[in-house]
Amino acid sequence: MVSGIQSVLLKMDPTQQYVALATIHKSKNNSSCVTEDTPASDNANGGKWVPVPFSNNYVTGTTTKTLNAASTMVKGLNCMPASDQGKFGTHLAGAIKGAARYLLNMDSNNLSSLPSRQGTPRKVIIFETDGQPDEVLNGGSTNLTTSGDVGTDRNFYGNGNGKKGCDNFNAVANQVKAAGILVITIGFGDANAAPCERAINSSGQAQTPRAPWVRNYLSAAASVDADGAASDADNTCATTTMRTAENGDGDYYYCAATGAELGPIFASAISAISSSIRMIQMP
Repeated sequence: MVSGIQSVLLKMDPTQQYVALATIHKSKNNSSCVTEDTPASDNANGGKWVPVPFSNNYVTGTTTKTLNAASTMVKGLNCMPASDQGKFGTHLAGAIKGAARYLLNMDSNNLSSLPSRQGTPRKVIIFETDGQPDEVLNGGSTNLTTSGDVGTDRNFYGNGNGKKGCDNFNAVANQVKAAGILVITIGFGDANAAPCERAINSSGQAQTPRAPWVRNYLSAAASVDADGAASDADNTCATTTMRTAENGDGDYYYCAATGAELGPIFASAISAISSSIRMIQMP
């Protein structure tokens, strides 16, 4: 994932494309690693959903671009693998709500401190996840205009929190799209076959996975395409053929099985910001 994002930064124009980095876990914003997570033992209500503010210095050079090692964006990406995400769980609704509120300046952002750009910049969220909701945070409002986090507590088979987490995600995503933000979603790895409900009960016993599936919520959360058609998760993306079909069907929902596949997906997502989706050939 990190390599995929880095490769796309090198293709972007920092004078026109300002990029912020949000994480599925809230981050402590430590000086040593701005994306280090805030686990439950450290009060998961603290920290930021968007630890890296909007940046226009993520690359250096014009003809031959290189990543700017001094950029907070690049530093935040580089230290992400060191974060202790397992203690925090996977938040879907809270994460997209935090990202959208920051993008819309409901929670203050730093765009006013950066140079003005030509035309009217398009507001975009690229949302990527590798799993089902399993949230430390509990409670809060799915209303985008209401400040604060939203979560459904830990997800176990039969307790209803998994489906509620997926439903909350779509409830927030619909408001994000209504606010004029283009939403591009990417299901990575286990997210393509995962049910919203964990197939483990509270005693740790394995259960038979059952619908609904995370991929259907991710596709529903994505924006409609240029022709007004909604995204559709047609398959589990279990094979290269399936992934090629899903990623070439012209909508704003993508899937990937490996980190190597994320690079071209991110590149195609970036091209969608200023034009219609273009087909890509998966490796």
